[in-house]
Amino acid sequence: MKRLKVEDECGDIPTVLVQNKIDLIDQCLVEPEEAELLSRALGCRLIRTSVKEDVNVNQVFRHLASRCLAELREEDQDYAYSGNGLHPLTISEYPPYRSVFILIT
Repeated sequence: MKRLKVEDECGDIPTVLVQNKIDLIDQCLVEPEEAELLSRALGCRLIRTSVKEDVNVNQVFRHLASRCLAELREEDQDYAYSGNGLHPLTISEYPPYRSVFILIT
């Protein structure tokens, strides 16, 4: 699976599966149950959204941002307690963080 190859090279990448257009759920090609199964198979969170009705759109980005920040803070703590006598870096000094969301409609 490509995701595993990427994670082997880059480390864990926060991922979220997004089922969009829930305002048109009766017309969807991917059934809600199928989206649930895919999210479990991928090991990522499923968030159902409607851009048209502004439902859960911010939640997608908040989820990814909180995962990224949690990992950066964990790295900060590991660095602070490494015993090297240096001060930990601030989050603003990190390079841009990678995250992925998969959109299904």
